Amino acid sequence: MQRLRPISRFIPKLRKFVRFGDTLLGSVFNGEASRENCIRVFNAHNRAVQQRVPQERLLVFGVQDGWEPLCDFLGCAVPDEPFPHLNEGGATIKELARGIFIGPWTRRVAFAVAGIGSVIVGWQLF
Repeated sequence: MQRLRPISRFIPKLRKFVRFGDTLLGSVFNGEASRENCIRVFNAHNRAVQQRVPQERLLVFGVQDGWEPLCDFLGCAVPDEPFPHLNEGGATIKELARGIFIGPWTRRVAFAVAGIGSVIVGWQLF
């Protein structure tokens, strides 16, 4: 968020995005955006979910696993098309930002709510 702060003074939508990021950083990551802390919080969250959710209702899924485990878990047929692989480094973050600052209002809100954590973690990891 620090990198966006100077520019956000001149762009109201970006200013809201930075404020939301600051709120998320404070509440989820305890105000520390270091790579190590983000990984620690991410892993702790995953462990907590795996301990609380019954095994028959939980799929620990890696996108590299493709359609099969996901479709088996959901009880549906495997599609004929290849599994999507759109996460190609910074391109995903650029797409997310484009959705937040350009598209319709509902898409901006949905992307902001669903993706702000990923953006913060992504900025720290890359």
